[in-house]
Formats: sequence, C-alpha cells, structure tokens
Amino acid sequence: MTCVMFEGIVMQNALNYLAAIAACTLLAASASAQSAADIRDRAQVYDKFFFPSGVPTNYLDTPTAVKLPKTRALKTVIPGLIYRGGGAGGKVPLTQEALKGLCEAGFSLAVYGYTEGFRGTQQIQCTNSISGQQNTLTYIAGEASKLAFERDVINRIQTVVANPNAGPVFVHCWNGDHASGELASFSLRQFCGWSGPAATAYWSRNQHGAAPISRIGKFNPNPALGIAREDRAVLCRQPPPDAQ
Repeated sequence: MTCVMFEGIVMQNALNYLAAIAACTLLAASASAQSAADIRDRAQVYDKFFFPSGVPTNYLDTPTAVKLPKTRALKTVIPGLIYRGGGAGGKVPLTQEALKGLCEAGFSLAVYGYTEGFRGTQQIQCTNSISGQQNTLTYIAGEASKLAFERDVINRIQTVVANPNAGPVFVHCWNGDHASGELASFSLRQFCGWSGPAATAYWSRNQHGAAPISRIGKFNPNPALGIAREDRAVLCRQPPPDAQ
C-alpha cells in the first residue's frame, strides 16, 4: 500500500498535519484481516497521532502533545481506547467545535461526566481526518457518581474493545480532573485489572484538594467484560501506582 503526499498541500492545523502522518498506518491496519491484534494496531495509530515524537513513559499523567479544539488537559487513559480531559472552560458541556474536532480525530463516543447544561444526546457526522472515512461521534451525558451511568459507560467502551474499526472514547468533565478522572479510574479497574487502591491513587493525583472518593475502591469490575490478556501488554503497559 502506498501513501502519496502531494506537493502544494498546506496543512491548516495540527490535526490535519498529523492525520497525514498517521493515515498510512491506519489504512494498512484496516486493510488487514481482523484479529485480536487490531486493537493494538489502533493503539499504535493513536499513540503516533497524539505523540508524534514518541510516547512518554508516564503517558497517564502527561497531556497529549497534539491538542484538539476547545478541549483541555487531554490525556491518555488506555491508548486507542479511552482518553480524558476537560472542555473549553466553565461548567458547561463541550462546544460544537470541540465535538467536531473529536469526530474528525476519529472518536466514536464522547461522555460528559455531569448533566449541567446538557441538552440531550447528539450525533455528529464528519469525515475522519485520519482514515478519510465517514465517522459518527455520539455525545452522551450523565452523573459519573451514579452506578447505573458508570455501568452504561463501561458497556459502551466494551463495544469499542470488541470493534477494532470503532474510534476511541473521550470522557470529560469541566477541567479534566474529577468526574473524568472517576470514569477513567473505573475503566482502568475494568479493562486493565487495576486494584481499588491503585485506581484511587491515580484519581488523587488530579484531585486538587478534593477528598478521595470511596466509589472507585468499591467498584466491582464485570468479569464478562474486558481486554484480552495478550492485548493488555500494549493497552495497559503503564503499571499502576502501587506497582511502580
């Protein structure tokens, strides 16, 4: 497979620039037969997309090198699967510009960890700037502190685990700290096998003075859901705090 870069094309922003770099990798992956390795391929594509100069060892606490429009504190949780962050500012949902940017970066789901200001589920249609294919981003909201919503988000993430062609999930709150960190912590417990204390310690690194929450430790992962053991080596490669 050959990717051709035509002279005279002017990249309008970092997203389009990095899309050109990542396109060959993603097209090659999508052209291959589907297998358990495909979610690892997706992780590698997004590692290159967000960290073109190399992924830092501590990617969990390092904002991505590439920023998406009207989002803040964008960080990797599980490469190619889950990312966390905040909005443009204020106690409000994501703007249409932010949703469009996520859609064009290939994300399939955006999750708002609060309900304040949310006006209902949306579906954003766009062209995925990485693959060149049509993409749909679904935007939902709920209280991250509610068990039913936590379970719904985990189930939706599992559909992305099961479908290598689906884009990643972005969980967010206002500043990328508390509610997004809670959903990220549940995800690390469910999909990477982290312990309650390890996931709570991860959440606490972004708490900014807030008291630790017991819900993370009390969360019971669903044994029917998860990532295959052979895939965890890539998707869950950063060890939890209590193992470092």
